[in-house]
Amino acid sequence: MLYTNKIKSRQPAVTCVVAGMEARLLDIGLDADQTSEICLVVAEALNNVVEHAYRYAEDGDIEIFVSLDGLSLTIEINDFGPEFQLPSAPDSPRVEAQDLESLPEGGFGWNLILALTDEVSLTRKKSRNYLKISKKIMLPASRI
Repeated sequence: MLYTNKIKSRQPAVTCVVAGMEARLLDIGLDADQTSEICLVVAEALNNVVEHAYRYAEDGDIEIFVSLDGLSLTIEINDFGPEFQLPSAPDSPRVEAQDLESLPEGGFGWNLILALTDEVSLTRKKSRNYLKISKKIMLPASRI
């Protein structure tokens, strides 16, 4: 296991997870661009859990597991919130063609997650949501 953590559904805890993952990913030799993308994905996914699964209640349990199998990084985020269905990939509004004040609220997080990863799945078992995100990565030849 590359990284694990169990946190409560609080924004400072999300920030700590992202910082811890960033340090670990850079430590294994992942470049800054790939690391930033993965950290953005994790931050968006965890923020969705805090906002939608726990509705900002600060006592919800969230488990994070990150593993590396060859060149495939897998992130698993588990929570005990209500059942949730992954949204389909909606068409993203053209941000450059709109005034920032008129952008719709929400939805961009899932678009980012779907755009920056290779596979996303969500299952529900025994009152728990299991979000699994996979992304192919590139490591320096010396780290493979």
